[in-house]
Amino acid sequence: MKYRIIPAACLLTFFANLNAQVGAGKVSYRRILNVDATSHKIDSIGTRAILFFRPAQSLFIYNSEYTKRNDPAIKVTNEADTYSFETIDKDGESIFTDYARNEITIREFVWKKPYISGEPIPSITWTVEKDVRFFGKIICHKATTSFRGRSYNAWFTYDIPFKLGPWKLQGLPGLILEASDSENEVQFKFESIEIPSKEVISFQPPTQGKRVNFSEFKELWISETEKLYKFIQSTAEKGAAVDLKLNYYPIEKSY
Repeated sequence: MKYRIIPAACLLTFFANLNAQVGAGKVSYRRILNVDATSHKIDSIGTRAILFFRPAQSLFIYNSEYTKRNDPAIKVTNEADTYSFETIDKDGESIFTDYARNEITIREFVWKKPYISGEPIPSITWTVEKDVRFFGKIICHKATTSFRGRSYNAWFTYDIPFKLGPWKLQGLPGLILEASDSENEVQFKFESIEIPSKEVISFQPPTQGKRVNFSEFKELWISETEKLYKFIQSTAEKGAAVDLKLNYYPIEKSY
């Protein structure tokens, strides 16, 4: 576990330097999703996800060539007629949060095609609890909330007073180092933190993909899935039954 603790006397200088740096800080997570109601397998490993952050901006990246590097291999089922639609590329899927503009920009794949959408930064009402937990020597406090159909527990630290976190979870008075929903279907498990990050990145929203309206994205997914289903039916052997089990259920159950 990597961490660097900043003494209280040095915080003012630290935050001034952090604000001036391009690649300010970096948190590594395990992004674990068990949101597919059709699957009987539980994923306990997940995939690597990275949060680059500075005081008013963050870039959360997953399913990219970079985050998949040195990631444990996912076991692939040997069942016949099983289709895999996992997609990665150089840019991956990402969420860029920009408090100066009050917006997030999202890059996601729909059956191997990248799309870009955006929305205002969601307003999340948190309740800070009394529970305390240590990540290495970093002291974190528990907070709870309900957000888009799920109840979440999060652990954040006042020592890094940036209201940022993994995915779309943000708005607390400190950086979120770990979070999960009440059913453990959605988990962002803390692995390590680097301050400052050894990697220099440009804090810019994603641009590689077709732009769509955020409110239309769900309808786009449904329509593209129907096209895929019809294609698989047309290519199947005559008389063969096609049971396409889609391994996609949104983290967000409501909007």
